Amino acid sequence: MKLETPLGHAGWRDEFGQKLTWMVSNSRQQAEIVLNPPQLGRIEVTLTLDGDRASALFVSPHAAVREALESSMIRLREVLADAGVTLGQTHVGAEARRDPDAANLKHDEIALVRKNAEQIALNIDAAGNGARSHSAYGRGMVDVFA
Repeated sequence: MKLETPLGHAGWRDEFGQKLTWMVSNSRQQAEIVLNPPQLGRIEVTLTLDGDRASALFVSPHAAVREALESSMIRLREVLADAGVTLGQTHVGAEARRDPDAANLKHDEIALVRKNAEQIALNIDAAGNGARSHSAYGRGMVDVFA
């Protein structure tokens, strides 16, 4: 997508808001918006939609663009509200954040491994063959001795 209105001119916020509204209405969660003038590069936009609520991540390497985005948040919230979407959490940055779902997945995988190791240790103890288990959660390790 391309913004025709130059950054800093009247109407820039409204046109940018229209691009976000288009993303929401077309269920687009990621887009690159080319700025005017072109030497300002692009804004990477990531929208996370949950029903009528949205959170947004805006990434641009240019400080002037980030400042314009931050000062536009009130207007962007209004434009999206007119489209029936509540803009919740937003972040404007110079580089993309890590995927929070990936961090949660890794945490869930570690918890599953610990749970399985505990179950194996309990099954060995329950078998009554003199096995003992030792777990070291502080170091993220589980040892089973037979």
